[in-house]
Amino acid sequence: NIPVTAATSEVQSAPVTGDSQIASQQYRVVRGDSLSKIAKKFNTTVASLKSANNKGSDLIKLGENLLIPSLEATFISDLLFRL
Repeated sequence: NIPVTAATSEVQSAPVTGDSQIASQQYRVVRGDSLSKIAKKFNTTVASLKSANNKGSDLIKLGENLLIPSLEATFISDLLFRL
């Protein structure tokens, strides 16, 4: 995980469409963040964050907006990962 630098965090509700809730919040990356810290903060996993944001690596950038997956999406993502 690559830490980034900034001053404050920002969480916003994101609109959800379709039958399943893919992401329920949006989070802006701040100084010191890493995917693992963000995952822990929102009770999700790095794998779910990467999947929800179409990331192939753990690289995040200061000011980047990330979708935070719902608990249901995290459960499904983790379950599929184990298959």
